[in-house]
Amino acid sequence: MRGCAWSPDGLRIVSASDDNTLRIWDAKSGTSLATLKRHQTSVRGCAWSPDGLRIVSAYSDRTLCIWDAKSAASVATLHGHQGEPNGCAWSPDGVRVVSASFDKTLRIWDAKSGTSLATLQGHQDGVPGCAWSPDGQRIVSTSEDKTLRIWDAKSATSLATLEGHQISVWGCAWSPDGQRIASASWDSTLRVWDAKSGTTLVTLEGHKNSVNGCAWSPDGQRIVSASADRTLRIWDAKSGTSLATLEGHQRSVWGCAWSPDGLRIASSSADKTLRIWDARSGTSLDTLEGHEESVWVCAWSPDGLRIASGSEDGTLRTWDATTGVELAPRIYKFESSWCSVDHPRNRILACDAEAWRYIGWVVPDTVNGLPEMLPAETFGPLPVVEPAK
Repeated sequence: MRGCAWSPDGLRIVSASDDNTLRIWDAKSGTSLATLKRHQTSVRGCAWSPDGLRIVSAYSDRTLCIWDAKSAASVATLHGHQGEPNGCAWSPDGVRVVSASFDKTLRIWDAKSGTSLATLQGHQDGVPGCAWSPDGQRIVSTSEDKTLRIWDAKSATSLATLEGHQISVWGCAWSPDGQRIASASWDSTLRVWDAKSGTTLVTLEGHKNSVNGCAWSPDGQRIVSASADRTLRIWDAKSGTSLATLEGHQRSVWGCAWSPDGLRIASSSADKTLRIWDARSGTSLDTLEGHEESVWVCAWSPDGLRIASGSEDGTLRTWDATTGVELAPRIYKFESSWCSVDHPRNRILACDAEAWRYIGWVVPDTVNGLPEMLPAETFGPLPVVEPAK
């Protein structure tokens, strides 16, 4: 799975997958509410609109699509990029969408009509990431050309080029007040920039390998970073001091996210686990085990009670953020089909129309991660079939 995101009300989850589908799930029951599929092209990213009524998704065929989250109907297809789009984000008012592409450009779109309003040109290499300022007036972008750029979202002009990183920049985030920008680079550093002048305020040094992502604390006082050196770090955003090193993961850490109250941090790793950390002390509070491949993404529910994770093993899972217990159900992907299983009793709760292909199968936490054939009775009473006369 390439990505997952909670709806603003916390009742649904959307997931983006290399199986060419976007799916909306009921966050409580695990039932698939809708499958959003256009054609044979993998989904690179997804995001909910601020009002929770629409979803935007980016595709490997160089397009984006806006969907009605209730009817699952395609509202608009966004054509224009000459390269694969990697990132997409809604403006805070939900009126526009910005996309970042490996064609070296960004585009701003009218979210209702799908019309391209502006093309943001200036980067000299692929643009993997973008983010709106909290007030919706500016956009920041990251690039493989080692720079970030700040753009005026109305005029589409480049306001500042942020130079200083020595290798590609993939991660960026606005501070909650919109006054600063944090960036994460493969040069093993982070930087905090003045969002008005584009000058470097502080460089955060300490990681021993690429920095894969970063996030601001809700109060804007701290930054957390995830690195290929197997650690996370918590930094003082003003002084650049490393406040804590979070050690425990056995392989690269891909994702990090603050809880809504700022007291905990969730991380996802190539070691197949997630961890929950105390944001003040850096102590590991819990290890969430169950995925059978790298865990690419993690996200807190709006109420801070649950965590969703998406993994290379093809599953989307939800966890109790207090106990660390995996919540039922577990959502499995079998090729282009899916089933929702009551964990840990392994009873099928719901399946798609192709479920007959997998009745009697279960995917326990085995060493090789392959499905294991069990008697169909394991999942409940079998239907009675009258013999033909």
